[in-house]
Amino acid sequence: MRGRAASPGRGGCGGPPSHRTVCFRWHETSAPGTNVATSGATGRPSQHAWLRHHTHVQRGEPVVDAHQGEQSGSVTTLVAEVYQLLVGTESLDELLEELARLAADEIDRELSCGLTARTDGKPVTVASSDELAERLDQIQHTTGVGPGQDAMDTGEPVEVTDLDEAGRWKEWQARGRSVGLEKSLSMPLMMNERTLGVLNLYSISAVDFTEDDREEAERFAAQAAGALAVGVRIAEQADLASHLATALESRGVIDQAKGILMARERCTADEAFVILRTTSQQRNTKLRTVAQDLVDRISRPPIS
Repeated sequence: MRGRAASPGRGGCGGPPSHRTVCFRWHETSAPGTNVATSGATGRPSQHAWLRHHTHVQRGEPVVDAHQGEQSGSVTTLVAEVYQLLVGTESLDELLEELARLAADEIDRELSCGLTARTDGKPVTVASSDELAERLDQIQHTTGVGPGQDAMDTGEPVEVTDLDEAGRWKEWQARGRSVGLEKSLSMPLMMNERTLGVLNLYSISAVDFTEDDREEAERFAAQAAGALAVGVRIAEQADLASHLATALESRGVIDQAKGILMARERCTADEAFVILRTTSQQRNTKLRTVAQDLVDRISRPPIS
């Protein structure tokens, strides 16, 4: 999000000059729960329609504006494309890589895109459309600071309109200069008021992001968040199923070994299990491995 530039010598949000193009305050309006973005320099509401759209989306309200008909068609197409990716990819990594490429193509300008997700509470680049995006995302993860990190932490979009004004992220700023970066826009991926990750859009063009660019980025971020949530859930279920299958297989092998011992030692099932467990402890070997060794020995045909 971008507000009016602060006057010389004054930084946005009351900070130093280096902050003035990327800092915003959020104020409560008379309607409870309605947030309006204001410029850090003037305190006046921003006139960008995409900000009002963002407010309604966060509150779950219908959005009505002059471009609704055109946007509806665009959203329908985007939903279809994301759905096709969701059902047409074979892994979470592949899905996210395709999402990153789609994001770079979806907005009507030349962009590099990085898609970052939280893994165990830490940001990790899971996909990027090209090397430029990967390098700019990676420096943020290494240092823990940058516009994408801010968007993930606050749940609000962060736009950099002038790389010279991004001095608070020194390492990221230096990396950006080295690759010819001019502009960036970071959109949080929100689901049920929780930030799942961030969509980082990078431009080497000196042309500012337009209002249409921002609206496209926001719509894509909403769809990407849903795809990410579903993809993660599918991956978790697949992992759970794999563990369950392994557990059932292990139980089957252990039951076979117990049956062998019961027949050979003329003991109960509980006594057979104690024999297996004791052997496992003495050999410092997993119980399943001990059981499998016993089953394999019994199943092996005699040497003639």
